[in-house]
Amino acid sequence: MRHQLYGWGLPSTTCDNALLVVSELVTNAILHTRSSHVRCLLWSSGQLLRIEVADEGPGLSRARPRAADSEAENGRGLLLLDALAVRWGVVSPDQRSGCTVWAELTAAAQQSDPAAAPPAASATERAPSRAREALLPG
Repeated sequence: MRHQLYGWGLPSTTCDNALLVVSELVTNAILHTRSSHVRCLLWSSGQLLRIEVADEGPGLSRARPRAADSEAENGRGLLLLDALAVRWGVVSPDQRSGCTVWAELTAAAQQSDPAAAPPAASATERAPSRAREALLPG
């Protein structure tokens, strides 16, 4: 996955955040469902990176971040997702088979990361924006 993200030319911060979000969502799908398959889809428009993790589970009973007990080893995943994503949500089983949790991260290079920003192109040099997606093997 790291290779795919960097191959798309996304800023390193976006790549690192995406790896963390995918890790959290896939871990939740494995730990909290009885799914035999978990699917991860990445989609980039150049401005946003969309991450979807789908499982065969019944969906989230509470899709709201909550504070975890200070001694707890888990329970902070949705807080992390809420902090890193521009927006996120859940497609519940009544809309599809299984549950899909999705998140969108800013994918545009930030000014604080000048190496990640491509040189500015003139209007005649700009190619049409193309969405890119990858279905990671499960």
